[in-house]
Amino acid sequence: MISFEEATSLLNVPCPTLTRWVRQGKIPCRRQGDKIIFSRSELRSWAIEHDIPLIKFHTHGQEKSTHRFSDLVDALERGGAHSLNVVSLKDLFQQVVGILVVASPETQTELVHALLEREAMAPTAVGRGVAFPHPRLPERFNFKEAVVGLFFLDPPLSFDAVDGDPIHLVFALFTPDTRTHLRLMSLLSQLLRQNNTTQFLNQKPSISELLDWLIKSE
Repeated sequence: MISFEEATSLLNVPCPTLTRWVRQGKIPCRRQGDKIIFSRSELRSWAIEHDIPLIKFHTHGQEKSTHRFSDLVDALERGGAHSLNVVSLKDLFQQVVGILVVASPETQTELVHALLEREAMAPTAVGRGVAFPHPRLPERFNFKEAVVGLFFLDPPLSFDAVDGDPIHLVFALFTPDTRTHLRLMSLLSQLLRQNNTTQFLNQKPSISELLDWLIKSE
């Protein structure tokens, strides 16, 4: 038997995700007093059945995650998935900043301006109706942790995309530093190159459905 924390490491998922699976009865577990425990063998069988990659154990006793989207899963768990009806970029960014609460009330206006400034320099639309808005030099805003919010826009909004397509899917990125930003941008780009990603996102999944799907993606 292994503890809750050991199970999150074995499955390589954030604590909130495992908590949700337990609450929804999706994963085999047992109660020991006020604690949740798991059978390692049952977890392995369950993970194989649900196509969830496990931690690989190396010869020197070190563990390494086999799941490439772990950082993105964590950031999306913090940001969530939301549907918006907006009429302009300024309206969009004001709502995004307000929903994600990534800035203090005193700096929200500055952050919205930074997002608009970034779009004026070069649109963050990446094609196929998707955009990755973010502020330049994120270090200046002192974000404590990476947050990625997914926003479904209805109706779509023009971002002056190169391909001319209006934007209906927005991944808003707020990261503590440029290195983390580049890492998440790379993961998002890899994700969108997968054949079934756009089709899945167009179904407007809930954040739970999105995270479960991401964890199973490889």
